[in-house]
Amino acid sequence: MIYNKLISINKRALRFVIKFILWIFISYFIIQLFIGAKEIEEKRNISGLQTTMEFANRYIQGKYRSDWKEFGSKIVYPNALSPSCHLELSSDVGTLLVTPLWGEDYQITQIDMKKGNNDVAIWIFYKTDLNIKVTSNDKGNYTKHNIEYENGGYIKNLQMEQETCFTTDEIVEQADKIRIAFEEEMEKMHQYQIGRAKERRKKFADFGFITFLLFLLFYLFLKWVSINRRADIEDKYPEEVLEETIAKEEEIFLKRRYVLLGCGMAFWIYMLVPIVSEYLLFSIIEGNAIEFVAYGISAVITAIVFGVFWKRPITGKPDMAGRKILKSIFQFMLGCIVTLVIIQLGIIFVPRFYSPEWRFYKINLLADGIAFLIFSIIAVVKKLKTGTAISR
Repeated sequence: MIYNKLISINKRALRFVIKFILWIFISYFIIQLFIGAKEIEEKRNISGLQTTMEFANRYIQGKYRSDWKEFGSKIVYPNALSPSCHLELSSDVGTLLVTPLWGEDYQITQIDMKKGNNDVAIWIFYKTDLNIKVTSNDKGNYTKHNIEYENGGYIKNLQMEQETCFTTDEIVEQADKIRIAFEEEMEKMHQYQIGRAKERRKKFADFGFITFLLFLLFYLFLKWVSINRRADIEDKYPEEVLEETIAKEEEIFLKRRYVLLGCGMAFWIYMLVPIVSEYLLFSIIEGNAIEFVAYGISAVITAIVFGVFWKRPITGKPDMAGRKILKSIFQFMLGCIVTLVIIQLGIIFVPRFYSPEWRFYKINLLADGIAFLIFSIIAVVKKLKTGTAISR
């Protein structure tokens, strides 16, 4: 009898280990899908990072100094007291000096043009002013010229052409090349940052899994040592002590089950949203609606999975049912909020081009609430079915 019981305990433990390993592999696979889906999403649309000006405002900062070095460019400060930096931008048309100006504009200068003994610099404004400035240095003789833009075209500056040996058309053509080069380099940096974000997510996911598994193995090792020691002291089979330990752990888990439920649901809804939107809905739904539909589908999927595998449906004495439900909801929301705060910190520090926003919490908590409602319905149905089966 005892032998059969020990075999049953060992089989139960083995099934648990197999299920746990399976869940680990499934979870890792879903997270890798999430990383790929986020990259697709970010290449298509990041709020506040859609135009060249938005790219420049974001990336021409001192904290991106090492990133610009990867492109052969350099962030410089005009002097020690200056709060703003300039960018020496290496591009296909040459080295460009990009200077931020008041009024959300950028002055772009190319200073390495030469014809004969004449060193020529072209000055343009990227956004607000289409006029072009040209300065030249012919053996120490400095001159300055303007090429004005009127009625949809540039006015020829004959004096500039004579003194610099460049025609107006040549200067205008080069100015267009400078604008295009500036746009291309800002786009390259943006795509580079998206790639960096993907790599950071992968490293963060791998580090998290390895840390979790090492912690779990260490925890299980300590538990196993404790179980064997207790079995020796109490003269019991280790399997008997294991069963008692599992019962105690389950009791501890049950006290915190709704907090853990909130953590799990909030995490997996967030993981599933880009997967659903990019791999399932992108070719079907367009515009802002895709986000809300993706959250809705993710909430339903998460609720069904958790509801099907939930071992302990809502139970309790009739006179305590109301208080227990309120307590469960509070614990669930606490788990959701804690998880969302951790996710938001990861979003800020891993990709670096997101800013904290209340909308993130609102839409995720709404999806979590929908998931909990569906989950509760599934749990009640399971409870009623169990009660009907017992009565029969």
